[in-house]
Amino acid sequence: MHKNDLSSVLHDARLLLLQIRRSVASGGHIDQVPEFDALIGVAADEATRKLYAIDNRKSKPGDVPE
Repeated sequence: MHKNDLSSVLHDARLLLLQIRRSVASGGHIDQVPEFDALIGVAADEATRKLYAIDNRKSKPGDVPE
């Protein structure tokens, strides 16, 4: 997968995860499903970390373009 494609998918996934989390919280259900909230939070954090890594990756001499 091309770097920009992966970045786009991760960005969209992160936004959707945060939207789901806000919807659950605003619906007053967050305390009823703490495991679900925790998993959504972890997934959003992992997407954020991967996006950061992609954005800050420095090309090294000899690297093959993705």
